[in-house]
Amino acid sequence: EPIEVIAVDVEPHKKKKKPKSRSHSRHSHRSHDLDRERVIERERIVPVPVPVPVEPRYDTYRYVDGPRRLPAPSPPRRVSPPRRMIEDDRTRIFISDREREYYRR
Repeated sequence: EPIEVIAVDVEPHKKKKKPKSRSHSRHSHRSHDLDRERVIERERIVPVPVPVPVEPRYDTYRYVDGPRRLPAPSPPRRVSPPRRMIEDDRTRIFISDREREYYRR
């Protein structure tokens, strides 16, 4: 697939003075001295405006220290009715080895 090129940037030539050694004098590499090219490619994808749903605005709140509250009162204790009243509602049957209680209906 061919690449569409829209621009080519060429870096300016920079000469670096290096001391020439005898081993490199015969085989000089020109590839280091050539200008470097940068290729900028154009993407095939083109941006298109798309409608975006707008988020509904909400009331925003933040937490702050509120007034101090007193601890909740303990629930009132159930006062059990006197023992006599409970016994009056029951009929007791005594058996030689055990005792049973029945509620009247």
